[in-house]
Amino acid sequence: MKKNTAFIAACLDQLAVEIGERPVGGLNNQRAEKFISETFRTSGLDVFHQEFQCMDWEPGRVSLVLNGRSVPASHSPYTRPASVKAPFQLLETVEQLRAAELSGQIAVLGGELTREPLMPKNFCFWNPERHQEIVRLLEAKAPVAILTVSFSEERPVPIIEDGDFDIPSVVVAGKYLREFSASKGTVLTLRMEAERKPSRGANVIARQPGQGSRKAIVMAHFDTKPGTPGALDNAAGVTGLLLLSRLLQENPVPGGVELIAVNGEDYYSNPGQVAYLDTYQHTFDQLKLVINCDGPGYRVGKTGVSPMNCEKAFTKRIEKKLYAFPALKLSDPWYQGDHMIFAPYEVPTLAITSDEIFPIIDTVIHTEHDRMELVEAAYLEQVGRFIYEVLSEVQPCG
Repeated sequence: MKKNTAFIAACLDQLAVEIGERPVGGLNNQRAEKFISETFRTSGLDVFHQEFQCMDWEPGRVSLVLNGRSVPASHSPYTRPASVKAPFQLLETVEQLRAAELSGQIAVLGGELTREPLMPKNFCFWNPERHQEIVRLLEAKAPVAILTVSFSEERPVPIIEDGDFDIPSVVVAGKYLREFSASKGTVLTLRMEAERKPSRGANVIARQPGQGSRKAIVMAHFDTKPGTPGALDNAAGVTGLLLLSRLLQENPVPGGVELIAVNGEDYYSNPGQVAYLDTYQHTFDQLKLVINCDGPGYRVGKTGVSPMNCEKAFTKRIEKKLYAFPALKLSDPWYQGDHMIFAPYEVPTLAITSDEIFPIIDTVIHTEHDRMELVEAAYLEQVGRFIYEVLSEVQPCG
């Protein structure tokens, strides 16, 4: 166990400290891809890189001035640059947006328009009609820039995060809504540096040598949102995957096991998931089980194991196995993450994430505060051994 926890600590340090933030298309993302690939190969696995084209985005300085006073603002991830001085309109409902004339103006969005992040316009997995209408209206009315007032009072949580959306956009914390409401009819000055550049990314796929068809898949995404070192989300999950590769080297399990370090879960267009679907979806009916590790090992509380599309007998066996792993527990289904690409094909799935992670999304997770001290190496060691025990069953969902 000590050997495993030392390995876990080294992997976490490499991913979340030495490499740090890992947005798709960036140099650090490619460094993480190389590290994961080399670690898989050290474990004796055959490794494949499934490449895709993507966009690297580099933000620069941003300045927002209202009535001669600077207002703290942040880039909307993947935005285009801007240098504009124009009157603004404050819009808080879809009805107001439908009626607005925005040519030559800055659109300031708040209220119900920014009560939640808008899905990227070309996102293919889940995209509510309400979100699509807001995006369509903004593109049709063509303001010179967009300022979104976050649903979070204290943090500028992004509302628009879309590399296919070309109107420059920034976000401010919700507490500034009152200032914009009291300043209607005045002029805003926005200057923002940002650059979009063509790049490449890849999923890293590893298999036991000589294996034929795949019995099971274990996956974890290794990318991050811009600006976060992503220790819990998801260096922790990747580290669990790397530990599993070592356990499989020491004692291979019967049948085919595929390990996937997925690239793009926190990227606007999910390119890694799309690439994997395009290549392999015709084989999904052969899969016995998919396990996704996303945010396991949080020091607070336990790590949850959520069965979906699994037979009751298998879920009972999982629950029984968990008695040997006190850091883990059976949890309710979790309908987010990379495992959901398999849901339409009714593939049995285990989603593994920390039960207490959800209250800290957008306050710790996805921010600069997602650091090594959040993750407990001993908990991740149990995650890796638990997954190995599950894979050891020849017919996990038979």
